[in-house]
Amino acid sequence: MASRFALATYIVAAIPLTASCSSAPSGDRAAPGGAGGLAGAGASSTGGFNAGGASVGGDGGATAAGGAGNTSNAGGTSNPGGTGGAAGAPMAGGAAGSNQNGGVGGATAGTGGTGSECAIGYWNDDGDSSTPCIPWTVCFPGEHISTSGTGTTDRECEACSGGFTTDTNAPACLPWRTCSPGTMVLTAGTTTTDRECVACASGTYSDADNAPDCSPWRVCRLDELEVSPPTATQDRLCKGNGWLRVYG
Repeated sequence: MASRFALATYIVAAIPLTASCSSAPSGDRAAPGGAGGLAGAGASSTGGFNAGGASVGGDGGATAAGGAGNTSNAGGTSNPGGTGGAAGAPMAGGAAGSNQNGGVGGATAGTGGTGSECAIGYWNDDGDSSTPCIPWTVCFPGEHISTSGTGTTDRECEACSGGFTTDTNAPACLPWRTCSPGTMVLTAGTTTTDRECVACASGTYSDADNAPDCSPWRVCRLDELEVSPPTATQDRLCKGNGWLRVYG
């Protein structure tokens, strides 16, 4: 039994040991593993092994820092009634952007007045759209507009003085016609009618404007001489003779 064990030990020692796997050629060093790929956005790569080499895997690329979140623009001041700007949303992978305050909301809209403005010729001063617009006051003949109407105020009228109007809503009164010298006033003017004039009859005259009547010409006395004949606008002029005497 001891001789069999010794024989087996000899046989095993005589058999050359064979590697179970291929080794690198003599003198060759194991090639270092490939460099790890550059990291993508947040991901790392692992280097591969070279064939036949017992290479060490390359270090993974450093993880890219996540992009900083965008900072939202400050919300613009809104027009009346508008809302403020919304805060910016953070970018993927990064820290959320700091939100700026949204824009200040617009002021409350003004209180509405009447539903619509009154048409020309009408007015309403109560600011209530449920009440109707009222026609402006009419200025009749003999009156003129002293204050024009608006959408919130009435028209005001005033009676004519020293003139007349024949139309409604006259902007001003017209002056009466002037009866010039040589004429007389036939009909006096009123607030609704003009003055009427008539020429002086033969043998009469007027030498002033708007004479109420025409005066008869003067007759020279027997001891006077006519210096200037009469006309429709002036009387006859007479001058004493001085030497002419009338005896009775």
